[in-house]
Amino acid sequence: MNMELLNLHIKGITTSPWFIKKKEYSNYIYCEKFLWGRAIRGIILNYLLRNYCKEFPNIKCKKCFEKNECPFYNLYGNNNDKDMPKFIVSSLFFEKIKIKKAPILSRDFITNGISKFKTIEYIDQNSIFEFEIILKNSSIKFSDHIKEAIKNTLDFIGWGGMCSKGYGRGKIIEIKEYNFDKWINEIDKRMKKFEERKEIELEIFPLLILEDNGKIYKKIENGFKKKLINSINERYWQFFKENKYLNVKEINGNVSYKIMNAYSKKEKRFLKFEGIVGTLKLLFEKHLNKEELRMIGIAKYGIGRYKNQGFGSLILKGDNM
Repeated sequence: MNMELLNLHIKGITTSPWFIKKKEYSNYIYCEKFLWGRAIRGIILNYLLRNYCKEFPNIKCKKCFEKNECPFYNLYGNNNDKDMPKFIVSSLFFEKIKIKKAPILSRDFITNGISKFKTIEYIDQNSIFEFEIILKNSSIKFSDHIKEAIKNTLDFIGWGGMCSKGYGRGKIIEIKEYNFDKWINEIDKRMKKFEERKEIELEIFPLLILEDNGKIYKKIENGFKKKLINSINERYWQFFKENKYLNVKEINGNVSYKIMNAYSKKEKRFLKFEGIVGTLKLLFEKHLNKEELRMIGIAKYGIGRYKNQGFGSLILKGDNM
């Protein structure tokens, strides 16, 4: 199978504290023990835009004769390119992190006395993190620009919250590269132990957003099964250009509706992302074969809305990635 694809497995270590906010009972606040792909993707594209667009900030890509060689233009994509993702970024997760707390004091303007006391939580330095990037087709030739953006923004700008206060710095320990054949072979190898099963459990990370005619699914209800299967099938098509159907008999599980709030620098306001978290159990009519397991393995790279930005990752329970 001939497909142009480059998969980057990136491992790094924090060199300063990384700021997180507390998890609230009603929703998730950006971010809670992970950094979603949307944040990583955004800072990489912003770096490339500022460093390689000669027209910045007055961008005129349609009239620019150099746009075919511009890493920003070729990775960003557009509204007509939804079925052909170029730049997929998984959410970053930390390994064996240690959460610390620090008191923050402020002073009263009139008396100059201490007026407020609160505690912030942060991920300590020397914490290991990992995430993945997938580049497709012509975007592969800009992989060096991606690595440059990752290293420089981590070292100088920082990722996550409170970057201007010294938080969010890190360095890259290792980058592994997989072409299409090696990437899919690794997926098949991991999925092999699940062959002959008729039931699997998928963990949602960090949030699954399935939408139908403007309706966001908040639970497993009428229409959810069809939408989930179609989303998995669509993701398979995007990588293989083959129409396959995952024959699911029944879907249940333990899920709940959640909201994630995140500040958008582009829109200068907080945005609300709503969907479901938890686990999904899929029951099949027949034992799973290699191809069906491959479809499930690829769902790790996101389905549903914002799937190229780290949302909707379905991770097979028991899969040692």
